[in-house]
Amino acid sequence: MKSHSIINMEQVLPYQSPIILTEHDATSIRQCISVSGKNINATYNKDAKIFEVRDKIILRVNSRLYQLDEYHFHTPGEHNVNDKIYPSEIHYVFIEIESGKKHLSESHKCSNICGGFSSKNENVLAIGRLIKGLCQPDITTDLSKVQVQLPNSYYEYDGSLTTGSFAPVRWIVGDQPIQLNINEIVPFSKDARPLQPIDGRIILYAFD
Repeated sequence: MKSHSIINMEQVLPYQSPIILTEHDATSIRQCISVSGKNINATYNKDAKIFEVRDKIILRVNSRLYQLDEYHFHTPGEHNVNDKIYPSEIHYVFIEIESGKKHLSESHKCSNICGGFSSKNENVLAIGRLIKGLCQPDITTDLSKVQVQLPNSYYEYDGSLTTGSFAPVRWIVGDQPIQLNINEIVPFSKDARPLQPIDGRIILYAFD
């Protein structure tokens, strides 16, 4: 009987994430980035370990518009930024939409791509924010109401999602951490994926 080998998608998809990010290896850029809308109460999908967003939250990067689809946490953090890996990292996953379009239809939602399904060739952008522990660990946060916190300065590069389908994604990774209670995050977070080769990618660095 002829044997069949199993293809590992991690081995065949190029430009994987996370990677090491340092300002020494980056090219400086300037661009306009803003976000509008508020996360009122996302729904936690315990199987995929993601918070599925029901509200209209729009990210504008220069002339392109993206809508927040879901966010999730990794413990410990994944990206090595300026020679440091932080205790945790939050990933906001956005899908590009046409200018003036009111809302993503359910057929275009990609909440499951971080849980193991295909991205259906959507243009996906992810914002990664490093998380360090609070100085006052008794302060609590409702993780279902976490807002998008845009970084003032960040690295940008082409990579992949770090769970599920490992689908292609454009990354924006802030170089300054935010503060959240790590103990609260751990029960809702995914594991960290090992660092991946840079493979000659161009890394950009944007700052105010």
